[in-house]
Amino acid sequence: MNNVSIRNASQDDARDFAELMIISAPYFPILFGEKIRTILQHLFFERHNLFSFEHAYFADVDRRPAGMILGYDWKTKKEESLVTGTLLFAEMKGSLLKRLPQLTKFSKTVGPLSENDFYISNVATYPQYRGKGVGTKLMAEIEKKAREKEAKRILLEVEKENVDAITFYGKVGYRVIGDFSIKLTEATVLSFHKMSKKL
Repeated sequence: MNNVSIRNASQDDARDFAELMIISAPYFPILFGEKIRTILQHLFFERHNLFSFEHAYFADVDRRPAGMILGYDWKTKKEESLVTGTLLFAEMKGSLLKRLPQLTKFSKTVGPLSENDFYISNVATYPQYRGKGVGTKLMAEIEKKAREKEAKRILLEVEKENVDAITFYGKVGYRVIGDFSIKLTEATVLSFHKMSKKL
């Protein structure tokens, strides 16, 4: 698809960012609550946190948002994790305490990144743009940014049941390096592959 253009995200993309985040992580409402879209928009709008527009790139098709990727290097994760937690606490107010056990478990899944690692937090395309090269261009853009940060490898996690995404990541050079599961509720257990690509 020749009419796909990649650009840095801007604060004006907050609504699409929230929608695409839910597409990429449909368990977010369980984890963060019903107001997750509003929370994501507020975090996206702020600088210096792991959900900020500063770390996102958008793919446009005919000047319309078609997809998004969110990623950052090991230094950014180290520097902005506390701020991100503080902002989440402020946004979630009282509901944070009852969700704290799940959030704590979930935050440990990413774990510390090694020096020279780059992490893809989320990537998604709207359904009508799938299979048209949008995801491939987004991945190429984030890999370019990772190289600029002198990263040696890129890491991501993907739900095991998301076979299409696993196949796609395999086609662009990512390999499974581990597995883990998180029990969010009595009825909800998420199982993930950890995947990586050397640069």
